[in-house]
Amino acid sequence: MKSTPTTAKKKVAADRHPLAVAFGEYLKSVRKNSDKSQAELAFDASMDRTYISLLERGLSAPTLLVLDSLAIAAQSLVG
Repeated sequence: MKSTPTTAKKKVAADRHPLAVAFGEYLKSVRKNSDKSQAELAFDASMDRTYISLLERGLSAPTLLVLDSLAIAAQSLVG
């Protein structure tokens, strides 16, 4: 069977860890509720925008240092 972009995408989705996916969904909802872009959050957290994208899609799991940076940046998101 030929691999199409759709089937390849499904394979990647199956490889994502459930906690990484759940964290990414939460991060995205907090960011969107505060009307911030990925670039703005990345700037506030001293990270690259593409890394925020990977986190939100559950394709990367954050380290404790990343969580700390995001928590500090999130303070500006919630007030």
